[in-house]
Amino acid sequence: KAKASSSRGGQSLGQKALIILAQFRGMGKDALDREFLMVLCRSTNLSSFKVTLSNEKKKGFVEFPGGKTVSITEKGLEKVPEGLIAVPTNDEELQDFYKKTLNIKGTPAKIFDFLRDGKSRTFEELAEHCGYGENSNKTSFRVMLSTLTGAKAANVVVKDDNGLYRLADRCFLEKAE
Repeated sequence: KAKASSSRGGQSLGQKALIILAQFRGMGKDALDREFLMVLCRSTNLSSFKVTLSNEKKKGFVEFPGGKTVSITEKGLEKVPEGLIAVPTNDEELQDFYKKTLNIKGTPAKIFDFLRDGKSRTFEELAEHCGYGENSNKTSFRVMLSTLTGAKAANVVVKDDNGLYRLADRCFLEKAE
């Protein structure tokens, strides 16, 4: 049976999951939420992803320490080629990892980059920064912003209680969940 791998640079979904788990282990995060891992692997089918993880567990590469969390085993770490484990060592590298892994481009990339400094900004500030001034279509901008705030983008941008937008804590090493 052929493995679907075109959207993951030639890697199977199981391999991609192991690589990401190894990267997060290197950052001190032993387990990831299953749905968060699924988004980072750019898989869109939860039931299919569960089957993939179950197969990796049968091989002894992952375990499920807390129901919906996944961690890589020592055997799984040995399966990942060393050159593929690029552990971010600073905020910029971690943010670059998210941009690349989640394929953030175009206007969403402008929003993401504008928020890299950790500051909170209003919807209007973000729109203006991206060229959506007074007389432009804010609806299309709102849709582009939602691609960063939704589960499909691992919620890398969050809206706080004051209605301001900022990069999520997971985008900063010292705050990473």
